[in-house]
Amino acid sequence: MVASGLIIMFLVIAVLLLIGSRYFPNRVEPLRAAAADVTAPIWRVLQVPVTAMSNAGRNISAYWDAAERVRVLQNREQLYQERRVEFEEAVRENRELRQLLNVVDPNRARVGTFAISGATSGTYAREALIGGGYKHGLRNGQPVRTATGLIGRTVEVGRNATRILLVTDAESRVPVRVVRTGLPALVAGSNDPLVRVDLTGPTSNEVQIGDRLITSGDGGLFAPGVLVGTIVDTDEGQILARPAAIPSLAQYVIVEEPWGTNFEPIEDDRALPDAALPGDGIVRP
Repeated sequence: MVASGLIIMFLVIAVLLLIGSRYFPNRVEPLRAAAADVTAPIWRVLQVPVTAMSNAGRNISAYWDAAERVRVLQNREQLYQERRVEFEEAVRENRELRQLLNVVDPNRARVGTFAISGATSGTYAREALIGGGYKHGLRNGQPVRTATGLIGRTVEVGRNATRILLVTDAESRVPVRVVRTGLPALVAGSNDPLVRVDLTGPTSNEVQIGDRLITSGDGGLFAPGVLVGTIVDTDEGQILARPAAIPSLAQYVIVEEPWGTNFEPIEDDRALPDAALPGDGIVRP
């Protein structure tokens, strides 16, 4: 009853102030200020539980959100742990099988790391020049890769400079396989920014845009597992891939010995002259 009476009293006062402010503004203004002084503390007191309830609601919502995130992270961690166990088991089984089969890994020795001294200008680059030659252990037919993938192979080896035949060159052929399916294929350069992918048997329906191509090791030149490119087009009866390594975006390359133990590179008589480049451009491993 007391609360109802107070509410009615405040309503009556509010109505009187509203009427008075319309017809007697000068007299009502002091009353409105006095009423504000009286009601302000009451309003602040009434706001305390309202604010507390609002904050409590936000805190509860944040708690449930945090609990959900923790649950998702726990599930993800469990999945990662399971995948880690599977990976370790696969590595162990692979090691045991290789021991049982007496498998000997072919040579994959690194010749060195060399700086790119230049490349054919424009998007259609097909050759690159590195600052190292036969006096640094380079010879024809050595695989060359960057941090992002295979870039080509050495040709025209001089004393202090070597030309690299890029995978985009029309004379380049790289045996690969599709990572997702394991299908064998052949990457062929076409003097364009993209390379052609020739599948040995399957149709283009068995590859998808985004499929990654890695070296298969066939032929004994390129070691298996090196990224070559990504398929970007399967229309118009041909499959095209974007090379993983772009000479204009790389500063250094890694030259390796041919992967196969019995690989004999084809000798190329087109050797570069012995004139040295400015600086040998070599980074010692």
